[in-house]
Amino acid sequence: MKSKFILTVPVLLLAYQSASATMWEEKFYNPKVLPDSVILPMPCDGAMAFRVIKTGTKHPLEDQSILLGSDSSEADAFAEHATPNYIAGSFEQKGERYFLLAQYEVSELQYKAVMGETCPTTSMKLRLPQTNISWFDAVQFANKYSEWLMKNHADKLPKEDGKMGFLRLPTNAEGEFAARGGVAVSSSQFREKTFPMADGIGKYVWFAGPSSANGKLQITGLKAPNPLGLFDVLGNANEMVFDSFKMNKLDRYHGQAGGMTIRGGSYISAENQISSSFRAEAPYYNDDGQAYKAKDLGFRVALVAPITTSSERSKLLDKEWHALGKESDKDQEIAKNFQTLSSNVENEELKKQLKTLENQVLASNQAKDEQRDQAVRSSLELGAFLCTNLNELDQVNRKNQNIAKKYCQLLGTAGEASDKERCANFEEKAKVSQAALDFSATYYADTIVNSTKTYEKNVMLKQKESVKAKLNNQHKSNLADYVDRFWLHLDNYYGTGKIERSKWIEQCAKN
Repeated sequence: MKSKFILTVPVLLLAYQSASATMWEEKFYNPKVLPDSVILPMPCDGAMAFRVIKTGTKHPLEDQSILLGSDSSEADAFAEHATPNYIAGSFEQKGERYFLLAQYEVSELQYKAVMGETCPTTSMKLRLPQTNISWFDAVQFANKYSEWLMKNHADKLPKEDGKMGFLRLPTNAEGEFAARGGVAVSSSQFREKTFPMADGIGKYVWFAGPSSANGKLQITGLKAPNPLGLFDVLGNANEMVFDSFKMNKLDRYHGQAGGMTIRGGSYISAENQISSSFRAEAPYYNDDGQAYKAKDLGFRVALVAPITTSSERSKLLDKEWHALGKESDKDQEIAKNFQTLSSNVENEELKKQLKTLENQVLASNQAKDEQRDQAVRSSLELGAFLCTNLNELDQVNRKNQNIAKKYCQLLGTAGEASDKERCANFEEKAKVSQAALDFSATYYADTIVNSTKTYEKNVMLKQKESVKAKLNNQHKSNLADYVDRFWLHLDNYYGTGKIERSKWIEQCAKN
């Protein structure tokens, strides 16, 4: 008998053909089947499920600004205080860059399949997260699993610029970004204490106490997933990440790299301690010189790619890098003036100072451009929302106007006083709804005028698809359609300078 693993995502287009008749049942590696999971084979006829973590980036040198940590953390603020960081993806599909992250914490069964000398016998007990191993053991697992895949199933690994992806522990930024819900949640939801939990924390997280884990590690996948389809990213087992712990220093991380970073909380964490910002330091070694292990400390793996994948990629990155801070003609002129000035200076120390100043100016320009692009994306989202609002107000207004017209016409001239009063009430409702529509149409028009005054057309256009992709990732595809309608009105105004409220209302309300 032959079995297959089929991916539902076109990213890898894998089909794993096993020569064994005793392949793991799906419940042992993917107990909660979700659409678009990526399934990779493992030794011993096993498998591991991954989720695609989109990053909102398009180009290799592009990254997304994110804020990690908590805005209100007081206890251990040196560990959890809100800190700027950046995220980017390793692979590209349909113009969006992403990395892969294991859907579940690595189980005992999966760990034994890679690290053991003999293949384990499948059992539900072995679905427990693998704990009581060191950071070095977790790194070795990722290494051995990568080598096995490259040797036995290289065609099943995603590739970037022709180079195979590989497994490692996720970085602190990757781990928290994914735990918070990444691009699948709104900006405000991303900054909440946890990802959205409509049915309460108990449905999503194992924590301390008789109402939850009750002092016991739980098998993977029993709770509901976060918005990215990741299970147990908070609670159950703390998770080790790739980079060493660094203290927070208000707006940046401290220069010293210490012990290992652990994230997420565990089954012995109190409910009020569970948060996406939880980050703590654990030692790599105990006082007795042995590698540190803990009963509530596990891990999951990320699948990523190298950056400088080829000489051609290096040239592309170099070209993009030298364009940083020089987007406008004015920026390019400033950089050129610095270079001309530097070439006319013979003093080497002064040349270094000019170069440093040039880099500072370019970095400032780049930061300015990134802030502008974020503002443009916010403007496009606002315009789309206002367009939907016009649609809703127009429907209400049409209904009120029709009711008032039909009802008052039926009264005739001999109606009773009470009928006339009803007619007057309907007419007043129609008047109020018309006023609300007119007000919103004016605000919508103001937004168009102000946007076109503030940003050049090409700057707005560059961000349109990014905004639509973000809304689609947040399952707001209906709102993404209104981005196109808002852009149509922006484009018309850029070209004609005419304010056409009635036409804009009609197009926003069009089904």
